[in-house]
Amino acid sequence: MTHRHTDWHAVAKGCLALVLLPIAIPVALLARLLPLKKTRDREPNEVVGYISDFLKDTGGEWDWDDFTSVPITNPALEAIRAEAVMVDLPLDSAGQIKLESLLLRAKSLQISNRSRPYPLGLDCVWLASDSNGHVGAFVTAGVGPIPTSELNCEYGSVEDIEKLVNALPRISPARLLLPIGVPSFYALAERGFFVFDWQDVHRANRDCTRKYEPVAVPINPIITVNLRNPLVGFATCVTLDRLAFADGQAVEISLLTECAEGE
Repeated sequence: MTHRHTDWHAVAKGCLALVLLPIAIPVALLARLLPLKKTRDREPNEVVGYISDFLKDTGGEWDWDDFTSVPITNPALEAIRAEAVMVDLPLDSAGQIKLESLLLRAKSLQISNRSRPYPLGLDCVWLASDSNGHVGAFVTAGVGPIPTSELNCEYGSVEDIEKLVNALPRISPARLLLPIGVPSFYALAERGFFVFDWQDVHRANRDCTRKYEPVAVPINPIITVNLRNPLVGFATCVTLDRLAFADGQAVEISLLTECAEGE
């Protein structure tokens, strides 16, 4: 009896497998053709909330893991998440400063839909920080590209940056890289900023490089942690982690982040 009972179960299982086979094969193929989405759609206000709650220690027990463990669909927000993952825990002072800078970047993306207009014709300065924490001052010549995150920075207007920088004390000898010195470039470098200029304004279209070119360097560069708001806010709204301004390379900013520019 036991032997016949076992045979009957074997036959039943075989029949069931044959019935399900036509269903299982298309499902398996569909799973391969339509893989599950590997990123999560998040809005800037969500990222602001995660980072702000973490800094204030007001979030849920697993909120930070939820934020850092899944890539974000939006490239700008994903860059913020990826940098947050690299911050060592528990937080030390450097980690606190890094997360505060990431929070500023996320807040600037919150208002990107209300983008401020490009200051056309105004030879203004915008700031960025590099992989060493050094700060670059980029002079637009009234037409050069400005990152939209800088235009929308909650700490103020780009039109005010040069005046704020020049109000700082002179902390460094400076070296000009142009054959003819420009006092405003020298003044920025004396405050510890690497200075880049949009030299294309002087060129015919066929000769343009589409890059900000180094024009003055400080001997003793300032770093972001030695700045105060609003300048530290401007400097950390644009973080160029793959660059080192001390290398003396021109910067094609429009390839690195979303920009607005004069016509």
